Amino acid sequence: METYNVILHKGVDYQSFWDDMELSDDGGTLHIPNRRVNSPNLRTNSPRQSWYTLSSDEVNTLKNDSRVLGIEIPPEFRDDIQIENRAIQTGDFSKTTSDSGAFLNWGLIRHKSKTNNYGGSSSTSEDYTYTLDGSNVDIVIQDSGVEFAHAEFKGPDGVERTVTIDWYSLSGVTGTQNANHNRDLDGHGTHVAGTAAGRNHGVAKNANVYFVKVNGLSKDKAVNKLTALFRNRKNEAFQDDPRFD
Repeated sequence: METYNVILHKGVDYQSFWDDMELSDDGGTLHIPNRRVNSPNLRTNSPRQSWYTLSSDEVNTLKNDSRVLGIEIPPEFRDDIQIENRAIQTGDFSKTTSDSGAFLNWGLIRHKSKTNNYGGSSSTSEDYTYTLDGSNVDIVIQDSGVEFAHAEFKGPDGVERTVTIDWYSLSGVTGTQNANHNRDLDGHGTHVAGTAAGRNHGVAKNANVYFVKVNGLSKDKAVNKLTALFRNRKNEAFQDDPRFD
């Protein structure tokens, strides 16, 4: 018996599948194991994936279930692959209150260590090493706006990674999106987007950046009523849109 990550197709009844897996008897009609399957990690924040303890025969049978996209051993349990840092960012990661100078986001250095790698100092000789850069990842910022033309949101090829879409049209909600929807008169949204996906200061340096302006977080009157759409992570409005696969 080994731990496997079971991944479901998009749009299937996720909860129904997990319930089937955790029943003690499937009645002999399903491709799932005819027992209650133990899960060492339910991954509750990822409804399409969950870890289960399965035998190799159970895995082969489960792959025939039309709801299952794939079954794989999690990387941390494999000995045929090696996860390592593949990129490095150098620069001045000093902690400072200065609003000028060639300082980089010191949080990049701090967040990669479980312990305080700065100790009692405000400077470090460490570089920022990382494995993934956010390529093919979509990030939606809900805040005061984003300065889409900022150089931080360009890719290595100089092309803007910011994506403007009409949320009303996409979601089917009745309304007209303000022409100034992305405008950031406060600066907080741009700061947040830079921390998340800035080319120099962000974690996901090559991710696509989308934006939804939130009431109460902007000095701009160009706000909308779309925020509620993002409160439900299972919202069906975006199920078939390839930009959110």
